[in-house]
Amino acid sequence: MLAVSWEWVQARPSLEGARASLGAGRHVDVIGSDWCCTIVGAEPTDRLSPATHEISVQLVKGGRVSGRDIQADDVARWLSGDEAACSAALNEVQPPFAAIHYDRSGDALRAMTDRLGLRHIYACTGDGWAALSTSSAALARLLGAGLDLEALGTISLLGWHVGQRTSFRGVRKLAPGAVATLQRGVLVEAKPANIGTRASRDLAASVGAATDIVRAGVNSFLDDHPDSFLQLTGGIDSRILLAAVPPQRRRYLTAMTLAVPGSPDAAMAADLSRREEMAHVVVDVAATSPASPEHAYQVTHTGAERLDFSADPLAWAGLHLAEASVEQRPRLSGLGGEVVRGFYYVGPAWRMTVSPRKVRWLAAWRLFPNESVPDDVLEDDFASERRRSTLERLTQTLDGLGPNWAQATDDFYLWHRMQRWAGVTTTSTCYDRLVSNPMLDVGFISVGRSVPPRWKAGSQYLSRILVELDPDLATLPLDGRPPPMSYAYPGPGSAVRQATLLGRKVVRKVAQRVASQTQAPAGGAVIADLVVQHWRQHPELLEHARRIGVVREDWLDQVLDGRTVPTASSVGFLVTLSAASDALVGPAAGSV
Repeated sequence: MLAVSWEWVQARPSLEGARASLGAGRHVDVIGSDWCCTIVGAEPTDRLSPATHEISVQLVKGGRVSGRDIQADDVARWLSGDEAACSAALNEVQPPFAAIHYDRSGDALRAMTDRLGLRHIYACTGDGWAALSTSSAALARLLGAGLDLEALGTISLLGWHVGQRTSFRGVRKLAPGAVATLQRGVLVEAKPANIGTRASRDLAASVGAATDIVRAGVNSFLDDHPDSFLQLTGGIDSRILLAAVPPQRRRYLTAMTLAVPGSPDAAMAADLSRREEMAHVVVDVAATSPASPEHAYQVTHTGAERLDFSADPLAWAGLHLAEASVEQRPRLSGLGGEVVRGFYYVGPAWRMTVSPRKVRWLAAWRLFPNESVPDDVLEDDFASERRRSTLERLTQTLDGLGPNWAQATDDFYLWHRMQRWAGVTTTSTCYDRLVSNPMLDVGFISVGRSVPPRWKAGSQYLSRILVELDPDLATLPLDGRPPPMSYAYPGPGSAVRQATLLGRKVVRKVAQRVASQTQAPAGGAVIADLVVQHWRQHPELLEHARRIGVVREDWLDQVLDGRTVPTASSVGFLVTLSAASDALVGPAAGSV
């Protein structure tokens, strides 16, 4: 697995110490009178010319634009033009994507990130200097910064950051669609306007436009990469991608499914594969556990670093171990359908306004239950302050996205949950394989943002896209839910069925909340147990985390002597806390 980290610092004498902290491997230095750039792990195909000070590097395995793969010349053309031209190019680039370019004429480096902010790039400024990097920890070391305990408090409740914060003071993530320029020690970040909506249209026209975008994206990707995997689950998003493939072409596809205990995905994907005569590769996540407690410790710490200390390292470790057993072909992924199906709607959301009370309800029932660390793990002051500050930040964020609850929560999912939860995970694997997510196409998002909430609610809009692509596939049941056809054209019985399903979800959430049980990621419970075993054998590994004063010492002692069995969320947070504190004094080799 290739780990690439790059840093660009201007008006600073040397990056020698920083380069050493980025780990061994291939590297290229480009050094001028008042600036230097270090690229570690650069591929031979990257355009690097220290002699002429020309650099063009894609910061992903590969990207897509207008139905084709992005080339190095595209990066140079986009980033050597004016900011308007670069922003226009970003409207066509499919997330995740980022790139850097330097040419001699302006003696300035530019970096661009995709319009949804999925590919994470970090920035900081010092006294007379500025820097960009793919590693937040590397910048924190340059800055001499410490941990941002308020941001880590949010991580301990949500499992991801809100906005552009990182786990380190003074280090921030570039905003979605940013074009950042470093020149003469000054960093200027141009932020484009949010993705707009297309002209008002009826539901059929919106469905038709979205269908055309998905069909074109899927088939152009298969034209260029016929050996691709289709990541297939029992849900509607991946079924839409399958439906976009002409029936006669499906028998040449290979579907790939991650089998998770308790999930019907593998069985449903197998049925679809047999129906369409596709080859099917199943990867059993539960069967790919770490080989030993030491291995579990190493892979979770690598996960924390690769996630830039911004998401669950246990979830990353489970998926990493599973992915290691499968060929890393180009991949079609259905990530993105959630942004057009009213993920946080309950009842007539389009008639509701944003209020602190509703934000508290959303946090208690949808945002906090799955990954929050129990209060009794944490020092009292930190536990109470994290809840107050996180709720305040959530309220300010949602209030700033619009007075209408439906619009605000749609935008919250798109601009915050997607970029900081899905985005950081995507960033951590963006060098491993080329992935195409047609439903993250800016055009698809733009059409979806024009659809009124009443049509997105209950997956009606998304289901109609599937019906438009392949009505037969829309008649097959989903994972524990009725066929998409019943959502696309709801009849008298549909409301009853959907109310029943919603009721079951509410009951599960109530039970989860009453029992104070978080939901462990696939394989997470086993990995957490092995990590704890390693800590008990080597308690000194937690000394940096212990000194921060966030975790209760008596709780930590009880974990280490076997009197307490911690939740998976507690272990994941402790791994993140420990790895982040370690990264400030040592290498973060997993940075990308």
